[in-house]
Amino acid sequence: MHVSPAVKEAAASVAALRAALRADRAAGLDARSICLRASRSFETIVSGVWEAAGARLPAHDGDAFRDHVALVSQGGFGRREMAPFSDVDLTIIHRPEAASLVPAVARRLLQDLYDAGVEVGQSVRTPAEASALAATDATVLSALLDRRLLAGNAAVFAEVSAGIDALSCADPIGAARRIVEERRREMARFGGTGTVLEPNVKRSAGALRDLHLARWLARLLHGAESAADLATAGLLSAEDVRGLSEAEEFLLGLRIDLHLAAGKAADELSRAEQVRIAEARGIRGG
Repeated sequence: MHVSPAVKEAAASVAALRAALRADRAAGLDARSICLRASRSFETIVSGVWEAAGARLPAHDGDAFRDHVALVSQGGFGRREMAPFSDVDLTIIHRPEAASLVPAVARRLLQDLYDAGVEVGQSVRTPAEASALAATDATVLSALLDRRLLAGNAAVFAEVSAGIDALSCADPIGAARRIVEERRREMARFGGTGTVLEPNVKRSAGALRDLHLARWLARLLHGAESAADLATAGLLSAEDVRGLSEAEEFLLGLRIDLHLAAGKAADELSRAEQVRIAEARGIRGG
C-alpha cells in the first residue's frame, strides 16, 4: 500500500509527540500544559494532512475548495484539552458551492489521519446545516460552542460562528436547558452519582464533563469565557475559581495518566488503575 509523504510525516510527528508527552508527564509537567502542547501539536499535524489532501484537487477545484471550505476543531480539540490519545473532533464546514468537492477530501482526511495513528470524529455540514442541528441537538451545540478554525476559509468559519452565536442569543435559557438535560442522560449512562467505584473521568458524575458544562452555561447565560470572568462579574468567589482550577488539573492529570498507561484512549478509572496511580503519587488510604 502506498503511503504519501504527508502521512509518513504525520505518523512520525504523532509518535514523537506522544513520546514527548510521556517524558513531560514523568518530569512533572502540569496537566493543563500537557493538554495545550498536545492540542497545538495535533492542530499542526491535522492542518498539514488537510492541506495535502486539498492539494490533490485539480487547480480549478482547488480554488473553489479554498474559497468555500473551512476545517473546524470542536469539542475537546477546540477547547485544547487533548490527552495523548484523545480523538480529534472535526467538522468540515462548506458552502453549497463546494458540496461536490468535499466528500472526497473528507474521506482522504479521515483515512490519512487514521493511517497516521489518530482517531477522528468527523462531520460535514454547511453553515446552515450546522446551525439547524445545533438548534435541536445539544451535543452538536455544545461541541460547536468550543469551535476553533484550524484551516481553510476564515469567512466560512465566520458564517458558522454567526449562526451559533445567533442561536445562543435568541434563546440562551432554552439552549442551556437542552445541554443540562443531555448531561443528565450522559451521567445516567456513565454513572450518575459521585460514588461510582470505577468512574469514567470524563463522563461520570463529578468528572470533566461537569467542568465543561459549567463553562457552556457561563458562556450561554453570562457571556463569560472562564471562571475568572464569572468572578469579575461577582458570580464566583476567588476560592471558587481556585477550586475549579484544582479540580480541572486533577481530572486532566488522571486522564493523561490513564492514556499513557494504556497506550490508547482510556477514560475508565478501574480499580487496578486506582491502586497504581495512588501508589505512584504516594496517596494512602485514610
